[in-house]
Amino acid sequence: MTMASHFSVSTQHFYAFYLLSHGLVQIALVAALLKRRLWAYPASLAALLLFIIYQLYRFSYTHSAGLIVLTLFDLLVVWLVWHEYRLVQSHKIEASWR
Repeated sequence: MTMASHFSVSTQHFYAFYLLSHGLVQIALVAALLKRRLWAYPASLAALLLFIIYQLYRFSYTHSAGLIVLTLFDLLVVWLVWHEYRLVQSHKIEASWR
């Protein structure tokens, strides 16, 4: 918590709200992915890309290393979701041919 001690109260509230909303959106989308809802793959990609764009925008003002770490993590998750989506689609196509 000492890292955030130099932040103003409003900045602390913003980061708390942002990280909470980021986590809640991801939990909801992961739950849909676990249920194999196909719509959840593009929705997850879109949500993550919007978060990444916003994080890069904020980074241009704050130069916060934490935003870069979060963005790199989100990029990894985007790649994993994209890879899984392609696998699910290819299996869906193969199953329809049988």
